[in-house]
Amino acid sequence: MPTSTITVKGQTTVPKLVLEWLGLHPGDQIEWRQDGERVIRVIPRTVEVEDVAGFLKDKPRAHKRLTIRQMDEKMAKAIGERRR
Repeated sequence: MPTSTITVKGQTTVPKLVLEWLGLHPGDQIEWRQDGERVIRVIPRTVEVEDVAGFLKDKPRAHKRLTIRQMDEKMAKAIGERRR
């Protein structure tokens, strides 16, 4: 089982094997959840609807319709810009 050390600042490096297990990449977020008195779960944070609300700057109006593909492309671009 991989281990890591806590620094005096309370920081640690997540072992490479753990990053691979969780499918995490630089810039990804994780969530810490307490599960029992001394057990913590590390959960990869996925994008939720609230995270992308308001990303479409030029909101479609009744006369300007977007295809699903166009909406997906706009949201993917906005999410990518937000993560940087």
